[in-house]
Amino acid sequence: MLYDKNPVYPHYLHLPYSQEPWKTLYVLQRLLTTLILVPVWAIKYSLLPRHFRPRKSWNLRQVIYVNFTRRIFKVTEVAGVTWGTKDPSQAANEESLRETEFMWVEPLKPEWRTGILKDGVMEINGEERVPFVRVGCYVWPKAEEFGNMDLESGTESDGDEVKLVGVFLHGGGYCHMSAHESSRTSQIPRGLIKVRLSNSSHQFSLTTSSQRNILHKIFSVEYRLLQHAAFPGVVMDAAAVYSHVVGLYSTLIALKKCKVILVGDSSGGNLVLALARWIRDEGHLPMPNGLLLLSVRGDIVSQWQN
Repeated sequence: MLYDKNPVYPHYLHLPYSQEPWKTLYVLQRLLTTLILVPVWAIKYSLLPRHFRPRKSWNLRQVIYVNFTRRIFKVTEVAGVTWGTKDPSQAANEESLRETEFMWVEPLKPEWRTGILKDGVMEINGEERVPFVRVGCYVWPKAEEFGNMDLESGTESDGDEVKLVGVFLHGGGYCHMSAHESSRTSQIPRGLIKVRLSNSSHQFSLTTSSQRNILHKIFSVEYRLLQHAAFPGVVMDAAAVYSHVVGLYSTLIALKKCKVILVGDSSGGNLVLALARWIRDEGHLPMPNGLLLLSVRGDIVSQWQN
């Protein structure tokens, strides 16, 4: 049912269509007019020369997809509509998890709450504007999928192979989506875990026996969206999980048997950069071994899934 019975977030009250029934009416008309425009865009951009497209390199499907997304996302700006989100203060329902395990990570250590993480949480009436809280995350893959490899203890049968551990920050404009495995953006950690990379050809394949997973384990962060915490809440949550991962694998990292990679798509990529800059500027934690910033096309992601 489209009608939204949930209370309006206080910071959405000023939006012109945040209250029902105006929210439903606005969303319906926006969706209907956008669907009507799809064949118009298809005809227009198939007849006009490519330099009339937003980018000449885009094919017709990309042009339509971007135009469609821009119009639909307007419902967030004027009606406060969000989708695919979960309450970050609630643990995941274990019955909903098939590929991941849910875990809580404790808040960032007080002595590390410096820089933007201190400046952005100034007290108002004796309380922190943005409190430090425990952070939920989804661990890819489930423990039973590791076989005889135990990253935490450092006992594995892979000789000198270096394990790659990822911290994934999902996209969604800081107000949509989730780290839950059912979220659309979870196609990315799923792909990085499932897809194997040929050591000889450096090409994606699923058939050669002499292959390995791109990442061996991924911690997908259920950071607080803007509905739940203002900036720098997202960086606080990301920093908490990164510090947890670094501490968890500190022995292997010291032995150069493990590397930690920050991964983010869309707004999550922006968050990766903000986190990496905080790590660099404050110096409390070692720098990540790499950044993987993505704006992934749907057809590539679907190939990863298959």
